[in-house]
Amino acid sequence: MAAIMKKIDGIMTSMNRQGDNDTDENSPSTPIREGIVQQQHQQEEEGEREVQEEQNEKEEEEEQKEGTVGRLRRRLSLEWDCINTKMTFAEQATTIGELKHKLDKSQSENKCLSDVISYLRTKL
Repeated sequence: MAAIMKKIDGIMTSMNRQGDNDTDENSPSTPIREGIVQQQHQQEEEGEREVQEEQNEKEEEEEQKEGTVGRLRRRLSLEWDCINTKMTFAEQATTIGELKHKLDKSQSENKCLSDVISYLRTKL
């Protein structure tokens, strides 16, 4: 941040010096003004990139810290959702059992289909 402030300070100083030598200070089309504007845009972009990189690093650190904590939060959230929907443990077990049954059925159907496909490939 200090480096950015020094760069901005340097630009302001050079603008003041160049502004004194300029005959048409308000003209944005002079090469001096264009150079200064370009320099300012580049420095703004660099500053934005640095800020974005810092934010990305912080997010990555938080994600790493959140590994087990995140899993526990999700589990707690699921349990809280169950409480909020006022499902009893029996209802939860029934729902889980039904879902497991559907999953097993789907997996067995997929196995049968893959067997049929394998058989057809050998015959073709």
